[in-house]
Amino acid sequence: MKDFNSKMKVLIIGHISIDYRNGEELWGGPPLYQIPVLQSLNCQIHVITSANQETHIFQDLDIRVDIVPSSETTTYQFEISEDEGERKLFLVKRADSLNFNKIQDYLDPHYDIILISPIAGELDHYTMEQLVKFGKFSFLDAQGIVRFFRENGEVYHELTQTELDWAMKTFDYIKFSTSEISETIKILDNKSTLIITKSGKGYDVIKSNDKLQLNMIPEKDIIDDTGSGDIFLAAFSYFSQKFSILDSIKKADVFSRKALIIKGIPKNSDFSNLFDFETT
Repeated sequence: MKDFNSKMKVLIIGHISIDYRNGEELWGGPPLYQIPVLQSLNCQIHVITSANQETHIFQDLDIRVDIVPSSETTTYQFEISEDEGERKLFLVKRADSLNFNKIQDYLDPHYDIILISPIAGELDHYTMEQLVKFGKFSFLDAQGIVRFFRENGEVYHELTQTELDWAMKTFDYIKFSTSEISETIKILDNKSTLIITKSGKGYDVIKSNDKLQLNMIPEKDIIDDTGSGDIFLAAFSYFSQKFSILDSIKKADVFSRKALIIKGIPKNSDFSNLFDFETT
């Protein structure tokens, strides 16, 4: 375990995005949600992403960012049904892939944490397999292996046993939501610990044949739940280096719930009042 005063070195890799929601143009993508969490926890952050060269979203952040130049920035259109609460997502534009041959020169020799959260198929298997070798522990958001696109750009989820088996042999931790994993999928005795989020009702932790459950009371007054899973994973990756899995989930849950009452990308200061409480 590391001393709380030492800085964890974290690599965040994946696309940022421009999200059109309810007529508004908002910045999105896992890196932008994860950065303020890890900044509030005093981490040393390195982001590798792909976006249009004119992107200036990172210019005021005190972190290292390497942008693989692309003619486009990944862009999504959200269609939200207020009556039924359903949300459909459509891919409008896609930045270039983050293939290993494009990014290997940006990489440092070692990181404490590798956070991988693809949102548009930007990381292939080989690239992810190489990336995890640079980190002490690796974390995958399962959307990177379940998200696919119809001809009209609509996002749909599909998880195959082959894909899950590969991921479980590759990563230390994988975060799923209940909508991303079905009961027909078999959890084999492999490397990964699976964290399954249950829409605010709690979490399941699966390691080989062992399963732990942590029940929670869902939030009632939610302003914006976009990015809450990214925030949870970032906080969990940090706390898992210091605490048990269940304690780490509880602490990360505080961060993700805080984000539910913030519209858009949070600021570092939004989480600063959680730090002392959550790390004592």
